[in-house]
Amino acid sequence: MRVPTDGGLLRNYLDDPTWWGEIAGSTLQAAVAYRLVTAAPLLAREGVLLRESEISNYVQWAEDIRTIIGTGPHVTTEGIVTPAVNPLWWGDRTPFTTGSPEGNNFAVLMYAAWRDCVLAGVTGCTAPTV
Repeated sequence: MRVPTDGGLLRNYLDDPTWWGEIAGSTLQAAVAYRLVTAAPLLAREGVLLRESEISNYVQWAEDIRTIIGTGPHVTTEGIVTPAVNPLWWGDRTPFTTGSPEGNNFAVLMYAAWRDCVLAGVTGCTAPTV
């Protein structure tokens, strides 16, 4: 993924450096990357081949986003994932920290896709350490 980030997160508008990194787009794209690499064996049967380097790049990119979300100040004690774009006014330049339904949902999708990636044994999808 060759997109400039802000604090490791995708900006609300990828081509506008005046926006800040936010969790909704970042976690949704990470979920898609995890799903893609998990489905790679099924896709190969249909003639859609992903090179190992592509799989590795997608996994690493998704792992970076997941790590940033999980280890930074992005999840509150109430379980709200922040910062997000105001779900009621997309043009609002103030980071929304009181809970974006979409943002929290996309974070759940990312973690579910990561779990499936780990269970599928995809190289690079790291299991939690206990």
